[in-house]
Amino acid sequence: MSHPYSLVEIVWDDACSDAGWHTAKTLKFEAQKVTTVAFLISENKNYLILGHTYSGDDFVGWFQIPKGMILSMKTLKRAKKGQRA
Repeated sequence: MSHPYSLVEIVWDDACSDAGWHTAKTLKFEAQKVTTVAFLISENKNYLILGHTYSGDDFVGWFQIPKGMILSMKTLKRAKKGQRA
């Protein structure tokens, strides 16, 4: 099946937080590496916009990732030739 958007796998370093009580000495820097598989809707020099589910040109759920947080990006299925990203 040809898709009008490329299907991509993004591995990226996510932000994290915890609302509980901690002492400064116990806090450590740890990578929060996550993987997202989605349709690439759009990108510019700073961001990617990804869609989770689409029908026609409508998306249920979208996601923006700053490119500076991306560790790797792999195209799993290219968009139909002459179509979108």
